[in-house]
Amino acid sequence: GRQLSSKGIKVVTQNLAERPNIADNTAALVIAGPQVDLLPGEVKAIQDYVARGGSLLWLLDPGPLYSLQPLAEQLSLHLPDATIVDPTTQMFAIQDPRVALVTDYPHHPIHKGFSVMTLFPQARPIEIEESQQWEIKSILQSLPRSWAETGELSGNIQYDSGADIKGPLNIGVVLTQATTSEQEETKDDAKQQRIVVLGDGDFISNSFLGNA
Repeated sequence: GRQLSSKGIKVVTQNLAERPNIADNTAALVIAGPQVDLLPGEVKAIQDYVARGGSLLWLLDPGPLYSLQPLAEQLSLHLPDATIVDPTTQMFAIQDPRVALVTDYPHHPIHKGFSVMTLFPQARPIEIEESQQWEIKSILQSLPRSWAETGELSGNIQYDSGADIKGPLNIGVVLTQATTSEQEETKDDAKQQRIVVLGDGDFISNSFLGNA
């Protein structure tokens, strides 16, 4: 947060219970790993913000969606309650199987020129459903050896065909679409509504940020 502020970005906590209308001058709303269920009115406020063309960064973790399943459906995303397991990380002396490694990045402005490896502890997979509204692209994928474990993460962990989800798996996706006002502009002046959904919120915390 301090680094963002030093770059001139104003960060404000939004209490949706007190002010359910998200301000129109919000550059991007960030949902950073909720720990309790959101109230129905809070969920509606977020959905209305997205419907108005607002940009969103949604950081997820394995486990409950805390009442945000309607938002996932609005974005044409399926979010299995599973944890990505990647045996490749043992090469880096990482014993925790719940750490996913990303070594390659598809062409996208978000990570243009980015070539270092990144680690994502306790990430959940993101499955893209067919959408007539959104253009959806994967921006982070686990390695082919990985899988999404749906069972207990204890003892001898191995891939179970028919229960677990085979990799590679989406850890991050970006959604774009033209807004109503944008469609009236010329192509050169057009802007997009942009939404980024990441299946991990821990990687950007102080605890894990320097791991890779």
